[in-house]
Amino acid sequence: MDTDFTYAEFESGAKFIRVVAVVGVCCLFMKMSYFLSLLDPVAPLIDIIVQIFFDMKYFLLVLVLYMYMLSVCFKIIAQSQIDFDYIDEED
Repeated sequence: MDTDFTYAEFESGAKFIRVVAVVGVCCLFMKMSYFLSLLDPVAPLIDIIVQIFFDMKYFLLVLVLYMYMLSVCFKIIAQSQIDFDYIDEED
């Protein structure tokens, strides 16, 4: 059994495990909110939170588009700085 890993393999594996952990934690919180909605005193609050997220979907869509637009602009500026200011990509 070969247990020699390079640092790049370890790093990519750790990143994948963290993504899986984040998805798992989000699923657990969603399930917890479902079980909380079964309690009479808490159910209206959970319903309100869900309704707020449904009402915000178009705003969030526009917000994500603008964030993507700004990230592309900053990527172009950063690439220009890397190309012409003699800065390493790692810095």
